[in-house]
Amino acid sequence: MHLGAGSANEVFRQLIASEFCQSESLFYAKIPGTRKPDNDFSRPENALAKGEVGYSYILGHSSRSPAETPLVVTPLVPGTNRFDPEPFKGRAVIMRIDSLSAGGIDVLPINPHGEVIDSSGKHLLAHDHPIWHGKAPVIVWPE
Repeated sequence: MHLGAGSANEVFRQLIASEFCQSESLFYAKIPGTRKPDNDFSRPENALAKGEVGYSYILGHSSRSPAETPLVVTPLVPGTNRFDPEPFKGRAVIMRIDSLSAGGIDVLPINPHGEVIDSSGKHLLAHDHPIWHGKAPVIVWPE
């Protein structure tokens, strides 16, 4: 099982390999290019195969990252920091670092430019958003 950080699939495979989760369905989102996962772990390369992940992951977090920092997002246009408004009727799903402890995720509107604008007045994934301290977020997309 390849456990790198070159794609969201590789990052999420680490959760399966560590037995933190036992199902691929957690990583599925009905967006273009995805299919429902089959939970086939018979061979390592079958875990979270291409098309079975619908979330993008933002790399580089640490225990000192602000709780409101985005961690997992969908539906991103592959290779960009722009959201696709089609799959979820103009809404984006944002899981932040504190989502697990807070018990929820954000569902936020996507503007006509494919951006999610938050209370800072900036696109959540733009390099000039205050949360990123002037550095663009490092995003890995699903395979």
